[in-house]
Amino acid sequence: MSSYKFLTIAKTKEIFPLSFHIAREHYVAARTCLQQSPYGLVYPGCLLTEQCVEMYVKAILQLYHKSRDIHYLPKLLKRGEKSVPYFGKLLTDTKLRYFIQNLSLVNSAMRFGEARFEVETDELIQVLDEVVYNLDRAYLQIMRNNQNPPFYVPDGMKDAFLQKNNYFRENDLSSNFMASMPLP
Repeated sequence: MSSYKFLTIAKTKEIFPLSFHIAREHYVAARTCLQQSPYGLVYPGCLLTEQCVEMYVKAILQLYHKSRDIHYLPKLLKRGEKSVPYFGKLLTDTKLRYFIQNLSLVNSAMRFGEARFEVETDELIQVLDEVVYNLDRAYLQIMRNNQNPPFYVPDGMKDAFLQKNNYFRENDLSSNFMASMPLP
């Protein structure tokens, strides 16, 4: 065993609340990265966008004991579309299906620069906001949590997070790290 402590990873049985919390953190970070364009942090912003949606979907699937170690979004959504109506919408609505299909390529074709890509960051952020809002609500509804726990957003990121955000407002945010940890 090493005496180093700079990054220690241990498995836990408390997966589902952590997945939800991590999905929310990826959303905050993705949104902030994408706002740095046109020359800023587009690659990590797109990767975090994909990770955000994947983590939300997996958090929801974990509640139904249907999550596995796969990363392909359409396949994950298919797995839960009978239980979660919004999953079906992500697979059938023209705009949302386009979003999901292209997010699925981020990990395989964009991550290492294998493919040319174009990003309209303002439009991407708006679709991301819509999808996150609906996935967030779906998770909380399944958990029967009507309180809508606030998002943890560090004080220094709040203005950027709220900029042009049509779904979340200041009263949806907290600078308390534990605020967004819904427990059953």
